[in-house]
Amino acid sequence: ERRYRNLVETIDEYIAESDATGRCIYASPKILDFIGYQPEELIGKRPFDFMEPVEAHRVKTIFYEKAVKHEPFDYLENTLIHKTGTAVVMETSGAPFFGEDGKLLGYRTISRDITRRKEEAEALAKAEAKYRDIFENAVEGIYRSVPAGRYVEANPAFARIFGHASPEELKTAVNDIGRQLYTDP
Repeated sequence: ERRYRNLVETIDEYIAESDATGRCIYASPKILDFIGYQPEELIGKRPFDFMEPVEAHRVKTIFYEKAVKHEPFDYLENTLIHKTGTAVVMETSGAPFFGEDGKLLGYRTISRDITRRKEEAEALAKAEAKYRDIFENAVEGIYRSVPAGRYVEANPAFARIFGHASPEELKTAVNDIGRQLYTDP
C-alpha cells in the first residue's frame, strides 16, 4: 500500500476516484499543482464545479453518457478553472469500477495538464496561418522545392510569372516535364 500511495502521490498526473454521480471521493496531491486546490477541497465536489458553465455542460453530458453505459473514456479534453481564475486544459481518461453485485460504484481517472501543449499548438497554427497568408498573397513569386530540386509548391504570383493560371496548373506542368525528362531517351 505504501508503494502504491508513493506512486500515486509522486507521478506528474492527477489521479482521482469519484462515485457514480461524479462526486470526488479521492484526489491525489497533484491537483494542487494543476488547479491550486488542496485534495481535501475536492472531496464531495464534481469536476464540473471547477468549470465554466458551458464547459461543465459539455463535459457532464459526455461523462453521464459513458456512466449510463458503464463505459470507460479516453483523452477527454476539459478545461478547469484554477483557483486564481486561469484556465487549465486537462486530458482525462477514466475507467468505471463496480461492486460485487455488478453495480457501478464510480470512476477512477487519471488527468494530465495539457495547457502548454494546447498553447503551443495554437501558436503553431497561428504562425502557419500567417505564413500561408503571406505565401498566398505575396506580389513576388515564391517557389519551394526539396534539395534535389523536386517541386513542392509555388504561390499564385510565381505561377502567373511562368504563364500558369494557378499553382496547381504549374505543378501539373512541372510534373509532366519531370516525367518526360526521366522517361525520354
